[in-house]
Amino acid sequence: DLSTMERFVWKRHKDIFKGVGIYHITFVVTGRQPLLGELVIDHEEPRCLPTDLGRAISHDLDEIQQRRPYVRLLAKQLMPDHIHVLLYVTEDCSVSIKEIARGMRQGWRQMATTVSIDPQIPSAEEYKQMPKGGTQMPKRVAQMPDTGTHQPLFETPFFRTLAHKGQLDTMIQYIHDNPRRAMLKQQNPDLFTLRRDTRVGELCFTSLGNLFLLDY
Repeated sequence: DLSTMERFVWKRHKDIFKGVGIYHITFVVTGRQPLLGELVIDHEEPRCLPTDLGRAISHDLDEIQQRRPYVRLLAKQLMPDHIHVLLYVTEDCSVSIKEIARGMRQGWRQMATTVSIDPQIPSAEEYKQMPKGGTQMPKRVAQMPDTGTHQPLFETPFFRTLAHKGQLDTMIQYIHDNPRRAMLKQQNPDLFTLRRDTRVGELCFTSLGNLFLLDY
C-alpha cells in the first residue's frame, strides 16, 4: 500500500535508477542453468523447490534490510534459472539501484562457492516439456559455472521501475504468478511458440499465444 510508504515519489526519467523508488529486478542465471531450484507441481499447485544455493539466496534477500537499512524487500520469487525481486529504496542514498544489484550479484557469486547444488534438477529446456499431469520435471545434471573463470553466476539483470499508480499490485502479482506461468508453458508448449504463418482469412500474421481464440 503506497499510502504507508513515507516520502515515496513517482520516478522521473532522469533519475529512474536512483533515489527513492520501487524497483523490480530480474536476475537470470548465466546460460539459463537451473541452479536455483526445481519446479514441482503438487495437486495443480506449482512451486519452486530450492537447491541449497537457491535457499541461501532467498535467505540473503530476507536479510537485505540488515545490510542496507534504506532497502525493503516487498516481494520475491525464486525460479529454477532466475529470481524476481521487488525492492523499495526508502531514502535518497548515494548508490543507485544498479549498484545495489551489482553488490547482490557479487555476494551470490561468492555464496555459490560455499554451498552445494543438487545435481538432480531440470534444465530450462526440459521443464518446458513437462507432460500434463506430471508432478515434477525430468532430471539432468546441472553444471556450476567454472569458478576459475570470470564468468558471472548471473547475467546483467533486468530493471523495471515503478512509474505510475496501480503498477505496484501488478508487479507483485506478476512476480508471484511465475510458477503458474511456467507450468502453463510446460503443459501447453505450442501456445508459447512464435508462429510466423498464422492465417486469418486472406491475411498472414506473426503470432504468439492462444491461437484457438482466433479460430473461435
